[in-house]
Amino acid sequence: MTTGFQVAVDLTVDLDHPASFKMGAGPGGKATFAGGGLKDLTSQLRSGVLRIDNAPEKFDVETAYSNGEFNGVLIYRQCFGPQTVLLHVVNDPAKLSDGGYWLWVKSGKYAKLPN
Repeated sequence: MTTGFQVAVDLTVDLDHPASFKMGAGPGGKATFAGGGLKDLTSQLRSGVLRIDNAPEKFDVETAYSNGEFNGVLIYRQCFGPQTVLLHVVNDPAKLSDGGYWLWVKSGKYAKLPN
């Protein structure tokens, strides 16, 4: 999926002092994100890819879909090289409530960041 969603990231996760995130709908149906260090990074997406330089050991990713659904996940960094790729694979793009998986790409053509 390269369209139909927004993404916000909190790079300042503190498990000893968890943040309270608030997500909702703003003007024109655009999602709003607040709480902790959560920042909407949708404008930084390039063909559905978000690049996070110097990612911390753990970070939170919140995704809002055009159908009004939200999904959040705490991700722990796994370093297999200077750059790694993390994919969010949804079970059914037409029914996002069916969930999906976050997968670290370790080899193959998807292991490299697109140019």
